[in-house]
Amino acid sequence: MKIAILGDLIQTEILKVDPAIRALLQDTDLNIANLEAPFIRNGMRPANGKSGLYQKTGNCDILKELNIRMVSLANNHIFDFGPMGLEYTRELLEKNGIRYFGAGTNETEALAAAGIAQGGETLSCRGFMCKYLSAFDAGKTEPGTAGIQGERITALLQNDKADYKILYMHWNQEFEDYPEPIYKNAAERILPYCRIIAGSHPHCIQGIFSREERHVFYSLGNFSVPNIEYYGCRISTYRPKSYVSFFPILSLSREGSEYALVPYTLSPDGAELYRASGEKAETILQKIRELSTPLALNADAYRKFYRQQRERKMRKPLTEDHRKNLRNLHRYRRKYQSFVNIERFVAYILDKLQLRKGVRRMFKAPIDRMQRTK
Repeated sequence: MKIAILGDLIQTEILKVDPAIRALLQDTDLNIANLEAPFIRNGMRPANGKSGLYQKTGNCDILKELNIRMVSLANNHIFDFGPMGLEYTRELLEKNGIRYFGAGTNETEALAAAGIAQGGETLSCRGFMCKYLSAFDAGKTEPGTAGIQGERITALLQNDKADYKILYMHWNQEFEDYPEPIYKNAAERILPYCRIIAGSHPHCIQGIFSREERHVFYSLGNFSVPNIEYYGCRISTYRPKSYVSFFPILSLSREGSEYALVPYTLSPDGAELYRASGEKAETILQKIRELSTPLALNADAYRKFYRQQRERKMRKPLTEDHRKNLRNLHRYRRKYQSFVNIERFVAYILDKLQLRKGVRRMFKAPIDRMQRTK
């Protein structure tokens, strides 16, 4: 069975995919992606009453064109328009014959696998999400996404009789080059029970870990999340490293699993994809190799490495202690909001004095240097 796994995806009519990439995706048996936002219809409003991401088309044409036959709904934006947005999304996917997993009207539905049979072989996919990313955590009678709980995931996989089992995880911190230690450990514990683990949410690529022809792609980065107006918000321009990415094309057989990496670049607005070639392709592949090397470290050594390398110093890494995680998360949000308020106040003062453009010119060089290092 030949499949490709793609990163975060929001459909939009302005999306342009390099014919070379399109041809590769149409040559597989099927492809899987993370549907980063719901479909909506007229009259729907964001669950928080203010803003929300959504699919910028009212159909599944792009999914079909790219041979995406399965999607993960386990992400922190699928409930941006509440349970109604999820329900409409599921209805539209079902009408178009696209299977989904990772979210539902209750815990049972969220945990259920999406299965497909191809050439006498069976494939099952499940999606899970870091529960600290969204308020919608599925309960026995409450809609939501499936939270990452290692023992529960292992039990589900052990009872799954599919030939090939794939997990799609929405995890780790945005714009970090390396997975959090808690999820690196979880992935290595779960990997013996499935064939592939793929990840999204950081909006940049992370490394690959392999063991006995089983593979973890910790973050596939953006496939298509354009920097355009959504409901009540506009996605800010991502960091430069978010505009280079890759997807694996996997050849699955009962004897083992092989993969080929397809590196690509995104246009500055995030709406055009181009297959990388030559020196650019080698640069991306070399970056993946560099990011993958530390993943071979043992748990203690990697934890120390991660603390030294992480970029978002204000946000403490997750631990096994749920209460501690909540405390740290609340503190981080307060600190972050304080910085945002200070930035807004400074911008307000500069505007009043008509100095903002001059200050921007004065600090352009150090700002550019800072951005290049992130």
